[in-house]
Amino acid sequence: MKKRTSFLIHIGALVVILVGILFLISDSSHIFKAPGYDATAPTDTKMAQLARWIPAGADFFVAADVPKALANQELAASLTRVAEGRSGVVADLISALMEEPGSIGLLCVLGRLGEMRSRSEIALLAQGGFDEETLLPAVRSAMSAGHSGVAAQNLEWTTIYTESDSRDPFGFMFLDGTHLAAGDRASLLAMYEKKPEPTKVQMVAKDQTIVGYIAIGERLRRSAPEEMYLPDAAYITSPDGTLVTVRIPCDDDEKAQSVMMLLEGIRSLMTIQQEPKGDGGLGAVLGGMTMKATDGDVVIEAKLASLIDLWVGGEGKTPPQSPQAPEGR
Repeated sequence: MKKRTSFLIHIGALVVILVGILFLISDSSHIFKAPGYDATAPTDTKMAQLARWIPAGADFFVAADVPKALANQELAASLTRVAEGRSGVVADLISALMEEPGSIGLLCVLGRLGEMRSRSEIALLAQGGFDEETLLPAVRSAMSAGHSGVAAQNLEWTTIYTESDSRDPFGFMFLDGTHLAAGDRASLLAMYEKKPEPTKVQMVAKDQTIVGYIAIGERLRRSAPEEMYLPDAAYITSPDGTLVTVRIPCDDDEKAQSVMMLLEGIRSLMTIQQEPKGDGGLGAVLGGMTMKATDGDVVIEAKLASLIDLWVGGEGKTPPQSPQAPEGR
């Protein structure tokens, strides 16, 4: 259980770090604001474009509409606290994001979990009006200032740029005029060495600030009892960036109750593990979640700001109040 919790926390931490590095290089808005891209377009319109670059076999993706997210004062304040609690790349990155909220339309973390003993592949997609001729010199300048060089490797359809003096280098690549992928070199090559074929992506993106999908694949199924029913997927939505809803469709009410009992057991165990630490942190987030089985679905809700606050530090925090879940589907 501790390994699973650590894995999820590391995914979140990676998102924060990658976002920081990406926006650290955006020292002026003209780098991103190429003609023809509207960062304020409807979320479902932007997601329909980004879906082209979610590779087949992705086990999860979570995308955020950046202008909508930063319009939420509570969410923006949480991001500010993340920056204030750190120094260096992450702080500079989030500060730059706050200063140029119209530069990027979507940010999406996606990946493949792989088999039980294999390495997970995780990358960040950013959608904006990227100007490669302007962006590349800015990247080289930023990396040089940090005493890191840039190496370029030509692929059949694009070029991957990575740190030249690291054993596990961070890198990025242009997918087209409006999409950029960032992450560690191994993950980028695993997902984008060959140009991915367009695939159909399951999503509920209309009027949402956060949208995502998690496939319940073999790696997750092997963590549950063999006789336990598990659904095929979970869907993540947040219309306003305040509450995040995870909806897990099940075949019927009985199976939904079974899944909810499993999740409640996991939450109880994780809560017990957090109690000796005596702070808010993950324990506060777990305590602030609501779970219910309704109409054959399991519905989980949590405050997004509380999840972000996991990376601020738990000192002096009080557990968030449990949100009231809406009735019905």
